Parts: sequence; C-alpha cells; structure tokens
Amino acid sequence: MPDGYVYHDGLYKTDVPHGPSRAALISQTQSRQIADAMTDLVERLTDRAGLAPGAVYVDTPAPASQIESLMDNDLRSALRRAGYLLTDQEDQAAYRMTHRIKPVTLEDGMHGEMAIDIYDARSEDGALLTSELGYYRIDSLDKIVR
Repeated sequence: MPDGYVYHDGLYKTDVPHGPSRAALISQTQSRQIADAMTDLVERLTDRAGLAPGAVYVDTPAPASQIESLMDNDLRSALRRAGYLLTDQEDQAAYRMTHRIKPVTLEDGMHGEMAIDIYDARSEDGALLTSELGYYRIDSLDKIVR
C-alpha cells in the first residue's frame, strides 16, 4: 500500500513557472526581515495612535504579488498580536488599512520604504487618517518587488 508521495530520480511533477515578469522567490532571510518590519510599523503605530476603537479591515491589492501577500499576512499577524480586532468584511470595519513597499536607495544602500496607511472606512471618500512609514533593510529588495 502506498504511504505518500515518493520522488523518483526525475523531474519533480509540479512545473515551476519561469519568465521575465516573475519576481524572484523570497528567501527565509527576506521573509524574516519583512515580518520584523511589519511588526515594527504596527508597534510604532500603536504607540503613537493607540489601538483602533473599532474593527480593522486589511485591504490587499488583487492580484497580489508574492511580497504583497507576505506583507498582508505579516501585517495581520502583527495586528492580532498587538490586540487589534480584525474583520474580513469591509462594510463592518471602522478602519481600512493598506500596506505598501518600494525600494529606495539611502546613504548606506538599498532599503525598503514600507508604510501602513489607515483610512476611515465609514466616510464616503475613505479619507486617509494617518500613515506609519519606515525604512528597513531588506536583502535584494529590487529583485522581489515588481
């Protein structure tokens, strides 16, 4: 009786897509650096503004790139650890949060300009209430951000 998948000296059965439009895969080091950066941004936001008095909806761009998906997951985890109440329905949220990242060159090399933007989900125009911005060292960021 078979007891699971066995790899037999050939090509792995799942094709790995390749192409110039595909960003490089994110390493464990880069993943840890991104998680640390998102945690720091949430801690700084909480220290400055306090916990949100209502539910928060984290809005992720669709389709999300690999790094955007990772940032989304890390932001949600950091928010939960900090004590924020999250909702998966935008119409039940008092606040909508988005995240962004872009490579920037500073005096000491390449960094990621990372930010969390907080919008009033109850207003018609979704007014920007505040942002938390920081610069973080992410190895080879220019290769993983499209």
